[in-house]
Amino acid sequence: MANRRTCVLVLGMHRSGTSAFTGLLELLNFYIGEHLLATTTENEKGYFENKIIYDFNEKALHNIDSSWHDIFYNKNKLDMEIDSSELKRIIQNEFKNEPIFAIKDPRIPYLFPIYEQVFQELDIDIKILLPYRNPLEVAQSLQKRNNFSLEKGMLLWAYNILLAEEYSRKYDHVILSFDDLITSPKKSVELLSDNFHI
Repeated sequence: MANRRTCVLVLGMHRSGTSAFTGLLELLNFYIGEHLLATTTENEKGYFENKIIYDFNEKALHNIDSSWHDIFYNKNKLDMEIDSSELKRIIQNEFKNEPIFAIKDPRIPYLFPIYEQVFQELDIDIKILLPYRNPLEVAQSLQKRNNFSLEKGMLLWAYNILLAEEYSRKYDHVILSFDDLITSPKKSVELLSDNFHI
C-alpha cells in the first residue's frame, strides 16, 4: 500500500512568526507550492504563503460575512455554506503528489474544519505547527501595521491561538515559540524533527 501523504498546517496568528516557521519548513524540504505571495516592505524575506490558498481563504471568510480580523468571529459561522470542493481542487492542483507539504495562512484557524474535511477526503494526514509569540508584541505589531488598538490585537491573538490549540489536540502537533526560533534555531529544528518523525 502506498504511503499516505502528509500536510503540516501552520496554525498561528498574524505577526507571530508564521512566515519564519514556514520558511524553516521549506528549508527542511517541505513543499509549499509555486504560487507564493510576493514580498513586501513589511515582510522582506517573504511570506512563504500560497497565493491560491490565500485567495480561497479570503473569499471563504467574505462569504460568511467575516474576515481575519473579525473579533466577533464564531466557529458556528462555518455552518453557512462554503464550497469545500474548490479547496479540494486547489490542494490537488497546487500540491499534486508531493508526499509531504506545508500550508501557512493565518486565516486557517478560522477555517480549519473545512481543511480537515478536505484532507480526510483526499486521505492526507494532518500535522500541526502552532507558533506563538508574546501577545503584547503581536498586538503592537498589528497596531503599527494595521492601526488596530492594542485591545483588538490582544483579542485576535487570544481567539486565534485558542482555536488553533483546540483543533490541534487530536493530531501530531508541536507548539513553538517565535523567540526560541530566533535565539535557538537548532532547538526548533530538533523539536520539529522529533515530533513529526522527519
